Amino acid sequence: MKLGMNLLLWTTEVTEEHYPALQQLKECGFDGVEVPVGPGVEEDYVKLAGILDDMGLERTAVFAVDEEADPISPDAAVRDAAVEALRVAVAKTRALGASHVVGPFHSAYKKFSGFGPTEDERASSQQPSSSYPHSHAWRYSSPLSSATARSPSPSCCSSRSPAA
Repeated sequence: MKLGMNLLLWTTEVTEEHYPALQQLKECGFDGVEVPVGPGVEEDYVKLAGILDDMGLERTAVFAVDEEADPISPDAAVRDAAVEALRVAVAKTRALGASHVVGPFHSAYKKFSGFGPTEDERASSQQPSSSYPHSHAWRYSSPLSSATARSPSPSCCSSRSPAA
């Protein structure tokens, strides 16, 4: 089993100020980290990939959408924005060298419809479409997942926590 730490505990954008925390996580015995992909450009994630490689940390990516890019919005333009946001997240995941991008990205953060899928949504989900984010992800071998499970931190870190 491998252990990873979600970096959303410290930040939504990993920068040089977080490198000491990354090194401390490696020293505590973590095998990898879950990196938020959002702000920044692909080149930022290429640089971070090199840093993580040098530290010997594996990585996955984590991404969430907001109400301006909500996949379950009744507004088609907002849904289109969600597809584009997910495509960008997949590209940044690839630049990071991550094996997976996880969510929540099924709907805007902290927003649920309160209803199951409509018959139209069920029917359209059965039709393959090149506009769906997973079509873009598979070209880069970056599986999409809308939920993750976390394992407890190793006891070596209980007396000290990585500083942001």
